[in-house]
Amino acid sequence: MGRIICVGGWTGAGKDFTCKGITKRRPSFVHVCPTLKTIAEEEGFSDVAEFQKVVSAVMDGTDKTPEHQKYKDTDKLFDEKLYDEVKSTLDQGRDVVVSTWLGPWILEKISKEKGDGLKVDFKVWLYAPAVPCAERMIRGRSDAKSDIEETIRYMKEKDQNNIGRYMDVYGIDITDHSNFDIEINSISYNGDKLVDLVLSAFDIKFGGRC
Repeated sequence: MGRIICVGGWTGAGKDFTCKGITKRRPSFVHVCPTLKTIAEEEGFSDVAEFQKVVSAVMDGTDKTPEHQKYKDTDKLFDEKLYDEVKSTLDQGRDVVVSTWLGPWILEKISKEKGDGLKVDFKVWLYAPAVPCAERMIRGRSDAKSDIEETIRYMKEKDQNNIGRYMDVYGIDITDHSNFDIEINSISYNGDKLVDLVLSAFDIKFGGRC
């Protein structure tokens, strides 16, 4: 079975960028990061907005269509999609790098429930100071706000919401990184050096190239 790297981190810390950098350097790795758009398409919806409307209607009880009731637990649907995609990629003999928030925890949690022995080999957590992180988001992300203070508020609110939601839904504390291999201040390194650092640490752990 191939290796699994999971890159977690706070909003705007560079999770997707790091994972995409890893796949460029190491062609054996596939970046797995399902989105609501992925699930919407697989469920036969024309776009994410239509899917979200159905999910909202199911949640508030206005849509009682039997086949739509599975959308009451969209989190679980997303988790299963992530797990299936990771497992399928590994079965094809490829390595996997995952950039979803819960990746470092949820893959092993689902694996334990299924009893199939899947294990995350390398766990990375990224963080970044608020101001430079907000500046980077404004430059490079479509969901960023228009000014620094507003972007920082957005980032903090999103992080706090996720901390609470993941504890409520899964009993997972995403502030606990005690079993991670490495934590990195992503602002301290430019893009290439950040990817270099992650891969060097990975190689040292597994005795490969540095």
